[in-house]
Amino acid sequence: SSIKEEVNASLEDMNDEISAMFGDSKMTVDMEIVDANSIRQSFDMLLDYKDPTSAENFKMNMSGTFFTKYNATVNIQKPESKTMSLDALEALMPKDYTLYPDDAYMTVNNGFGGDLKDLDIVMFDKSAYLYTDDLELFTKEPYSIDSKGSTGNVETANGIVKLSLYDDGSDYFFKIKDLEKLGFKVEWQSKDRAIHITK
Repeated sequence: SSIKEEVNASLEDMNDEISAMFGDSKMTVDMEIVDANSIRQSFDMLLDYKDPTSAENFKMNMSGTFFTKYNATVNIQKPESKTMSLDALEALMPKDYTLYPDDAYMTVNNGFGGDLKDLDIVMFDKSAYLYTDDLELFTKEPYSIDSKGSTGNVETANGIVKLSLYDDGSDYFFKIKDLEKLGFKVEWQSKDRAIHITK
């Protein structure tokens, strides 16, 4: 079996085991400003553990309330500027991709976590190409294909960036190496037979 299948199987088994043991567990936390000098914090936690080796279950519920009183005035304000969405923050995080052409999949580390994704990777003229729809994994900029089907155009803040395309007769694929035009670093790792992409 491929490395991807082994990793996916391990992750699925782990998720199934955790879900089976703690699937009904949950915790909620609330915070409330009581007055100018006080904050009330409360929590409610349900731990529901099911032993996978027996029919025994362990269930525990905990809740509590804490009051914090300050000598100085508590002043909490919602910021109106210098804020950003999680999507905008994610866009600023370092990006790390590893593509495995032999197994047609990619691992992604986007700063908030990782993921595995199946990919359509083709080789043409000693270069690796990706399906054009997968370009959205690397950039959110508008993208179009010219009338001849030979060039992809990415509309960036600094102007149009042109990517080489390959047409297999039914779909278009963009040259992975051309991601360097969008600020990525693309390297071939012969030891792992993988393409490493960072930004």
